[in-house]
Amino acid sequence: MKKVEGLHILGTLTLAVDYVHRDMDFYKKEISLIIAEAGLTEVGNYYHPFEGGGFTGVVALCESHVSIHTWPEEYFVTLDVFTCNYSRDNRAATHTVFNQISALFNPISIDKKEISR
Repeated sequence: MKKVEGLHILGTLTLAVDYVHRDMDFYKKEISLIIAEAGLTEVGNYYHPFEGGGFTGVVALCESHVSIHTWPEEYFVTLDVFTCNYSRDNRAATHTVFNQISALFNPISIDKKEISR
C-alpha cells in the first residue's frame, strides 16, 4: 500500500475586540474562491449560522477538507485545513488556503500547528 502523506494545519485565530463581523455568505463565497484559486477541488460545503453572528462551516475537497468555526462574541475563530498528496504535492496549496482564509478575519494573532500525516 502506498503511503500518502498530507499536511494538516490547525489554527486558532484571535481577533481584535473591535472586529466587525461580516455576513456568513461573504465568507462562504470568499472561502470557495480561495480554494479554487489555490488549485484545489471543492466537492461540496455546508455552513450553519448561529444566533449572534457566528457560524460553522465544512468544505469537502477532493484533496480532503477545510473546516471553520467562529465565535465573534469571544473574538476567535478555529480553522482546520487538511490536504493529502495522493496525486500531487498540495503542501503549498494548504498553506495558501490557511493563510488567505485567516487573513479574511484580520487576526491579531494565530496559534498554528502543522501535522504531517
